Amino acid sequence: MDSVPRTNLVHHGLCYQDQLLGAITWRYPLIRSLEYDGTRYEGDEIVEAARICIGVDFPNLASAALARSMERFVRRHGRRRGVRLLLTFVRADFDGSMIKALRDKGWHCAGKTEPGQAGNRPDKQIRERPKWRFLCEVPAESRREQTSLGRWTP
Repeated sequence: MDSVPRTNLVHHGLCYQDQLLGAITWRYPLIRSLEYDGTRYEGDEIVEAARICIGVDFPNLASAALARSMERFVRRHGRRRGVRLLLTFVRADFDGSMIKALRDKGWHCAGKTEPGQAGNRPDKQIRERPKWRFLCEVPAESRREQTSLGRWTP
């Protein structure tokens, strides 16, 4: 379909015991330029983990799925495409562990967005809530470190 923007890059299905339970889409975001930690990222250097859809109530499933999807995306697509920054948004009233579990992967909270409806699409409830913006710089090479228990204890 030539009329559809080519923003979606990769779709990862989430399967458990041969059942499709959800999906994650990696796409180019509407944000075309972003400054983070004194570095400017522009255009195709930024990719968003969007449409993180989990169809079951299963503790830690979203965080585990996003971590695995991130590893796969960076390894198979991100470095080859020149992606330098990953982006995602989480509802500010969400109390789950999805992004908390990714702190060892380098994700950092970079502020809160204001609620607002898109002018070119139908109104949706999800757009009426503020969201936290999370960013993750794509490392030049794969880092494989095991976290100590001390990192997770108060």
